[in-house]
Amino acid sequence: MFKNFLLSPPNCDFWEIFNAKDGSISAKQNGMLLHSAYSPEKEARQLVLKSNFDSCKAGVFYGIGLGYGPIEYAKEFTERTLIIIEPDEKYFFASLSFLDWEKVFSLKSCALAISAPCQTVISLIERIGFSYCAFFSNDVQTSHAKEYFSSIKTLSQRNI
Repeated sequence: MFKNFLLSPPNCDFWEIFNAKDGSISAKQNGMLLHSAYSPEKEARQLVLKSNFDSCKAGVFYGIGLGYGPIEYAKEFTERTLIIIEPDEKYFFASLSFLDWEKVFSLKSCALAISAPCQTVISLIERIGFSYCAFFSNDVQTSHAKEYFSSIKTLSQRNI
């Protein structure tokens, strides 16, 4: 039924997993698409490329869904830092089962803020500098922890 599972499918009753039109894996959460129903990888690549600016040193992902965004960022910007923020570890570990994360874990600089307190996340971003970061956020991918991500975004805006 589903193509490309790297591990046995995890118990992730929070997502509805399905094959996109291009044959890749996609997902819904509470009936809302986490990624494209047609070509999730292409959609993520376009988003990542639009975020590029001259002084950018890092990509910061608020939530990740299945991981298409961070993976595409790692493929495109191998010399930059990648920061993944996910307050609920079961979402992060579930995403590892669906896609190949080798490019992410091959980066020279990758920070995983999994179940990290808000202040820790802010400190991590401050080390790079808020104005040097491209920020990625998808409301569906952050809906499982609205208050957490809202707090981080508020603190981020104050620092910018």
